[in-house]
Amino acid sequence: MFAVSMPAILVAILIAFLTPADASLAMLQPGMTAPSFSVVDLDGRTHSDAEYFADDAVTVIIFWSTWSKASSSCLSRMDAVYKANSWKKLRMIAVAVEEQESGAETVARIREKARAAGLKMPVLVDADLSMFQSFGVIAVPTTVIMDAKKTILYELSGFPLVGSEAMTDYLNGLLSGGRQREPLAAESGHRPDKKALRFMNMGLKALEKKTTAAMAETWFAKAVEADPAFSGAYVALARYYMRSEKAAEAGMLLEKALSLDAKDTAALTAIGELRIAEGRAKEASGFLQRAVETDGFYAPAHYLLGFALAKLGDRDGAMKHFGEAIGINANDADAYRYRGVAHEIFGDMKAANADYSKALELRKLRKD
Repeated sequence: MFAVSMPAILVAILIAFLTPADASLAMLQPGMTAPSFSVVDLDGRTHSDAEYFADDAVTVIIFWSTWSKASSSCLSRMDAVYKANSWKKLRMIAVAVEEQESGAETVARIREKARAAGLKMPVLVDADLSMFQSFGVIAVPTTVIMDAKKTILYELSGFPLVGSEAMTDYLNGLLSGGRQREPLAAESGHRPDKKALRFMNMGLKALEKKTTAAMAETWFAKAVEADPAFSGAYVALARYYMRSEKAAEAGMLLEKALSLDAKDTAALTAIGELRIAEGRAKEASGFLQRAVETDGFYAPAHYLLGFALAKLGDRDGAMKHFGEAIGINANDADAYRYRGVAHEIFGDMKAANADYSKALELRKLRKD
């Protein structure tokens, strides 16, 4: 990691040339297949995903941390469901996503938190955050409900009151046999075509390696073709174009996504990011404000809104949203990167250097 004394502007340039691991793009959706994973338990034993997907069981994964205020409420609520249904075909694991290098001290902290909460469900540790990255987690806690084939049936980022009630009802319905095991439709009411979701999976998989990343465009385009009413496919292709500096093409796709689903948080956030890049901070802040109002646990919307507000000279508003973003996901390098630039805008070079150093530390993890 670079020393904090390195000139902030140089650190900013170095970070700008690092390929971002796009959290919004990596976000898995209902109907898609969850990635494979390997985690350790509190005694250091390794466990793979094969242990948790079998027969006709419902599997629930909760990504949580000791630094997340909402994690305690989520774990308590979900552990109650686990205790009431552990005799049924329910597998539930609490995966701690504490920090990028989880040593003995970190594990001890996780163990004590789990003990104090009286958790019955198994507690595991994503020691290097590889599972956190592969699932594209953007908020902690995040709960993912899957079937035995690893198909995602339901996903809840954060733990909003209304959303948590709906998720618990959904899970209880599955366990009682009162609900068909089909992926939940989006808020717009649209359930994506299975072929489109398969193409989305292929595109995301292609992005994992530099040698196959270029193929992602083809897969995302196929997803759009397979289901023209699926807003997520347009967002995925648009974000690919943003990475490729094809702003005009990305903009058209995002406008199409919003015409299909005006509350698509990922689309609102992406178009906000695009407007910032175009120097239209005021317009960007409008889209990003809509995004955080739609989903208050979508961390990228918060830190991008913070950056837009910094561009507009609103320091208090900017720092408020950066704080929200990091409180939701303290492992997102981009939150620190954008806040570092905001600190530079306001002339606080010491704070900028600290954030750039943290961003590089987290980005190195992604590259490793």
